[in-house]
Parts: sequence; C-alpha cells; structure tokens
Amino acid sequence: MRLNLLSALLIPASLQGCLCSTFLDHEPFEPADAALADTGADGSPGDAAAPDAGCKSGLSPCGEDCVWLQGDPEHCGDCGTVCDDGEVCSSGLCATECEEPLEDCGGACVDLATNAENCGACAAACLPSQECVNSVCACPAGLSPCDADCVDPAVDARNCGACGNACAAGQSCEDLECVCPADLRICPGGCFDTEVDEGHCGRCETVCPPGATCVGGDCVCPDGEPDLCGNECVDLETDRDHCGDCAIDCQQNLCVDGECACPDAGQMLCNGACRWVEWDPRYCGDCDTSCAADEACENGNCRRCNGPAEELCDGRCVDTSDDDENCGGCGVTCNQWHECCGSECRDWCPG
Repeated sequence: MRLNLLSALLIPASLQGCLCSTFLDHEPFEPADAALADTGADGSPGDAAAPDAGCKSGLSPCGEDCVWLQGDPEHCGDCGTVCDDGEVCSSGLCATECEEPLEDCGGACVDLATNAENCGACAAACLPSQECVNSVCACPAGLSPCDADCVDPAVDARNCGACGNACAAGQSCEDLECVCPADLRICPGGCFDTEVDEGHCGRCETVCPPGATCVGGDCVCPDGEPDLCGNECVDLETDRDHCGDCAIDCQQNLCVDGECACPDAGQMLCNGACRWVEWDPRYCGDCDTSCAADEACENGNCRRCNGPAEELCDGRCVDTSDDDENCGGCGVTCNQWHECCGSECRDWCPG
C-alpha cells in the first residue's frame, strides 16, 4: 500500500467548501512564474508557500483550471498525475484507502465533519456562504441565516437589521440601519437631494407643481407663470383666481394688471361683484350711491319719475301708456301678438 499517514490526510481549513466532483475551481488565473508551492505534512500550504496568482489559497493552476493537488485524483500531487482506478488521492499521494475518520468522496479523502462540499455525507454541499461544523452546514460567525443564505444584517442592504428588510434605492446599510449618502436625505422611497429634487423640494413631502424647478430647496416657477400659489404656478397679473394676491378670487370677472375688473363698460366692481352703475339704483353712478325708494337710476343719476303716465317700475321710470312690459301698470306685459297703446294691450296701435 502507498503512503497513507493519517496526519497527511487532514484537509486544510482553507479548502473547506472548495471540493467538487472533479476537485476543480474553474476561476481564470494568471500563471505563476514560480514552481508549485510545497505543502506541509498536514496537506496545507507550507510556510514558504504563497498563493498561486489567480487561484484561491491552497489551489494551484493546471491548464485553465485551479485544482487542489493534495486531494484531486486527476491531479494528485502534480498537474496531470492521475491515480489508478480504486485509488484515492491523499496529501498529494495516491493511496488505496483513507484512514479514519476520513472518508473516500470521489477519490479524495475528506473529513465529513468539516468539509463544506461533503458535509455529513459525500456530495452534501453547503451553500457557498456556509461552512460545515460537526457535519452540519452553518453560517460563519457574524452572519445570520436568511432565505437559504448567510447574510450580515449589519451591512447587507437587502437584509438590513433583519432578514428581508431591503433598503430603498440609493441607500446603504450601516450598523443595522439603512442610511443615505451624506449629501442626500432619506425620504419614503429612497434617498433624495432636497436642494434640487422637484418631488422632494426642501422637504420630503413637498412636490413642485408642473413646470416648476427646485432651486436651493425652493420651488421656482417659469417666467410665463412666475408666482407660486399653493401647489400651482400662476401669473398674479392676469389670473382671475389669484389676482394680485394668491388669496384674491375675482370670481367670473377679469384680472387686469393684478386687479379684478368687469368685462363690460358701464359696469363697476363693487364688493367683488360687477354692477351696472348706469341704471342700478343700489349702485347709481358709483359703488357708494343708492337711490331713494321712490327714485330711479338713469345714466348714473338718481331722479324721481314724472307723473302721471311715468311710474317707477323695478327701479326704472317707465311710461306705462306705451311700455309693452308695463302696460297700464308695473308688471303688466302684453303678449307677442299685442302692443301697448293708451295703457292697454291691443291688436294694433293707430299710427
């Protein structure tokens, strides 16, 4: 039987989790100029050994692959050295069997209690982030199990502080809490620059109106509508809902040069409403003049009606002898086939 020392069969901790059915690590590598490093008696890299360029610690380049020369039956001790059928690779030497407590897994002698690729049984591989402890896959110290993986809740942005607690876009996880970069502010939905972000301008809850930009934390309206009223950009010079001031509503009237105005000549704005000062007895000539109860307003002046034919009807002096709407008295209306003559509604009036 070939050399089969128990102390030479122990698999180095640096290789736990590296074994596979072919004992290859298929990461690309840069070939090292130096020869393969020597290994110690326990199968781990010797004191003078340095990791081969491009390969994980304890692996060596063979062609385009990184392999474990201490346990790969296809490259046992050296690249291309293949153990015979029925032999195993132990500490870089081909042997007929493994000694206890090691087990033969695909031609390599492994410790099922610590080997992450063969944890508790051959080919029972742990997750890449797990290690094998007493034949059971477990998370390394400082990591926590989460959805069949091992995570660090102190720094993992997808599981920050707790499994499944994902930080928002732009955030990182520090000391179990989601945080934003120093120049950004944390708001619902992510990290934002409240100095320039139209959706979070100055404060998380402030949204600039359409067309406005955020400058220095303030919403700024465009030139055509330069004034900000609530969440709306307006022109206080012409906007009838915000005329001269955000709180002034001209109702249905016009806004001209920041002041409410009436649409028709002969009207005057009185207490927010347009009045016909030419004939309204409540606002005769101006907003402050009201006619007496027996007076009418004509051309902006109050006057009494001239009797007996002229009567005061609805604030106006009318001649009831020929007025179709007040024929013979206020409110007496002739129909469409009659006209008022001599204070009566008739079929026709003599010329």
